[in-house]
Amino acid sequence: MTDELFILGLTLVFSLILSWGFRTLPAERWQILAAVPRRKHPDGDWQGENLTFYGLFNANAYVL
Repeated sequence: MTDELFILGLTLVFSLILSWGFRTLPAERWQILAAVPRRKHPDGDWQGENLTFYGLFNANAYVL
């Protein structure tokens, strides 16, 4: 019985997280976590790397 309750609890938690993620993460404000400048061009423009929330979540999942 304890195993079934554990699986049910995990199902509930992950379904809530997934439903939040599918509704929220595609929005524009969730695309870029940070921008890291790499170099400045002579005309004053910057070239950089965009760090995304998707990359952060992917890295966290890999570590866990």
